[in-house]
Amino acid sequence: METTASNFVVHEVDVTRDYGREVASSYQFYTQHLPSMFIIDPITHHCETEVPLKATQRHEYDGCAVVNHLLEFVMSFSSPREYAKKQDDAFLQGSEPVAEVVDCDEAPPVAAPVPSVEPAVAAPPTPLPQPVSLAEWEVPASADGAFRLRCRLPRRSAPLELVLRSETPVAVLVDYLSWKVHDEDSLTYTAPPAIVLRGGFPPKELDTPDGATLASWAGVRSGEMLTVQIKN
Repeated sequence: METTASNFVVHEVDVTRDYGREVASSYQFYTQHLPSMFIIDPITHHCETEVPLKATQRHEYDGCAVVNHLLEFVMSFSSPREYAKKQDDAFLQGSEPVAEVVDCDEAPPVAAPVPSVEPAVAAPPTPLPQPVSLAEWEVPASADGAFRLRCRLPRRSAPLELVLRSETPVAVLVDYLSWKVHDEDSLTYTAPPAIVLRGGFPPKELDTPDGATLASWAGVRSGEMLTVQIKN
């Protein structure tokens, strides 16, 4: 009896008590059915089997009849736990599984080739601007023909003083001043910016013709103050 009952969850209630009457009513069992044992589907709560219990004495029942009915239920439906699992699986699947039939005479389908993905190539680092120097054009302040210039750069408090040969090309001076702006504020100017030069009084934009030298630069004399502005 203990081995058979271990496959079941057994609840015993007394309909003479409030809790027992409530449980019996919830399963729609009435007093005319009692004393009885009911085997209930744990999923649907449907009564699968009713076993009337024949009392020989008070609180003593025919145990053999109970065991026989439990065994009959197990033989018909398997154990209640396995039966509940089957019900759960059927409920989750919703339908019979569909079997896939494979014809062995047919060649298996060939998967389409997956296009290869080229690895990302990192962009080469941006080359740093090449420094521009006026070393070959610089001369002492006392040299004959020395050309003196004072240049006011953005973000620079004191003017930049230059002493150059009069043969210095104007284009070289412009390139140097542009690189100097970048060199003194590389966070703002990541490369030498395009600039314009202003001079004279009142200050005006100066032309920088190709091939011109400091000596031939129209409107600019030695000792001039030049203002460097960033071209918009």
